[in-house]
Amino acid sequence: MLLAFFIALLIPRAHSTTLTFSQFQELHSKTADMTSMKVCWMLGGDILPVDANIPEKGHKCTATVDRWSSNAKDAKEACASRIPYHIDSAQYGTKTQCTFLINLACAEDHWQIHGKCYRLHNGKYTWAQAKAICQTGVGDDVKSQVAIFYSEALSIYLNDMENIGAAWVNVPNLNDYFTNPNNDHGGVYIQGAAYKYDTRQGSIMMFKAESKHQVICEYTPPTTMAEMFHLAKVYAQIYPIGVYSHGAVFPTSSYVRITQTDIIAYNGKFTDKYGNEVEKFDASGLEKKCASIGNILNVKSYPVSGHADDFNAMKSLLKGHQCYLTSSYKNDGFKKTDYRAKSGNNSLEGGIFEGASSDEYCNAHSLSMSTTERLPTMAATGACALCAMHQIHYEYGPCPDKPDWIDEVYRFERPSRVFCHYINNHEVETRADAVVRCESFGASLSGVDSDPEFQGLAQKLSPKYPPGNTVDITPHSRTVYFGDANKGAIRIDDHYWLGGISPCETDCSGGPTGVREASWDAGVAVNTTFLNNYNHDGHPWNLLPVTQYVSFRNDFNAFHIHPLDHYYTKNGSIVHYEKMFFVCGKSAHLTQSTTIKSALQQTST
Repeated sequence: MLLAFFIALLIPRAHSTTLTFSQFQELHSKTADMTSMKVCWMLGGDILPVDANIPEKGHKCTATVDRWSSNAKDAKEACASRIPYHIDSAQYGTKTQCTFLINLACAEDHWQIHGKCYRLHNGKYTWAQAKAICQTGVGDDVKSQVAIFYSEALSIYLNDMENIGAAWVNVPNLNDYFTNPNNDHGGVYIQGAAYKYDTRQGSIMMFKAESKHQVICEYTPPTTMAEMFHLAKVYAQIYPIGVYSHGAVFPTSSYVRITQTDIIAYNGKFTDKYGNEVEKFDASGLEKKCASIGNILNVKSYPVSGHADDFNAMKSLLKGHQCYLTSSYKNDGFKKTDYRAKSGNNSLEGGIFEGASSDEYCNAHSLSMSTTERLPTMAATGACALCAMHQIHYEYGPCPDKPDWIDEVYRFERPSRVFCHYINNHEVETRADAVVRCESFGASLSGVDSDPEFQGLAQKLSPKYPPGNTVDITPHSRTVYFGDANKGAIRIDDHYWLGGISPCETDCSGGPTGVREASWDAGVAVNTTFLNNYNHDGHPWNLLPVTQYVSFRNDFNAFHIHPLDHYYTKNGSIVHYEKMFFVCGKSAHLTQSTTIKSALQQTST
């Protein structure tokens, strides 16, 4: 999923200093995700703060695209047609200067397009299998799904992702493309396989749900303060969004009400001990209203609670209305301190509001906010609800559980993420089958970014052959078969499949010839210098006129590159590395660390 067609569009310009991508990444890994750095670097841009005085506003990249534009509108369109980010500004001329905002962050094995994170799974799946693969996601708190093909314009940016042939996508209204009377077909996005189906790139074709294809998955990354500032600016005329230290709030455009759900008997009567009816209420209507507006803004949104901390943190933002309805509500007549609220997955109960006298609890069933105070309110009262966009902080947790067929798991903390290697020391597979097995639990064939990471991984590699396997040892070589060579067993020689390819596809400048021979696959590693400069004993590290794939030979402590299904002669014998052991890799799951919910800072457990 790196740069293919994208490279043709985004020809590198001279940077303020000449940097390789690895150097650029080291400089900006704390301020931008992998996709943003790649886009900015390929455009020859620089990453700078949006506002040096307000770090929470995030970062931006200013770069140039090779397109002439004659006015401001044309310049903005030129930038938007090439760069799938919020375009903050554009300057027209013989070349168009674009400044785009880097507000969100995708996992390293995903590609960011207009606030969504996309990943290609390169195995072959039925529609049902594709949905299951996508649901493996990137973490317990971040849900993934089959990518929604919402517009033909999306194909412009999907074209930047490499290796898409024909992949399942979710087309919300298939009638726009084909009839599907039996609901037994699904939409497949066609890119690299366009020639095969005699159609143009970027098309949607219908296939039976039992047919097998790649799949493109997507998830929505967590909202950040920088994104909130941007949304407040963009939607100011529609939703007056206020940004403060804990997040952002905005009122609904229409009135809502706390709803009554039941009248409950008290001691056999429908009244409490004071003779008042015992009504029950909930705030689900407010939750749905805030969530629907959040969907428009592409953020999670919940009604604020009526807690004093809410009010004190945001009261300076409340303007123009007599009151704003919150998610806090009260049941059971005169019962005191019974206000409760639900905001997202957080429930608050008790201590939300203490009135000056018991009279404030008699007929009040909800709690609203004005610019000066919190007010107990009748349930039937209609008012604008106050919604909050929540800033959710994530951190990398433990490695996801391993499948039963994985022998070892090695967790390593890289500068920008935590990466998990899943090692199979006892089974050998073709590369294609190894890819499918890795993708079955949301991983890919693995890669490494540094010598410390590699040395830790290498200690876990311990090939296990079946009893009676053939081992030939000479003074100059060691040949190992996965079984008895006299019974047709295949030669392995302690090789492990890894996620790399030759010719090099990313960050390829360097080496003795000026071009590196191989690079890591998208999402598993980026340090091509380490891959190409490490030990390659035992096999030529040379470019060939065919595609080769990266492996690691354990007994030689060396990276190798081999073509698939390629026989060659070595020391008078035919060598065919059809199958190898393999290492899968994926980022550790993202888990919520600190969550801002309704302006209440809470630590998730």
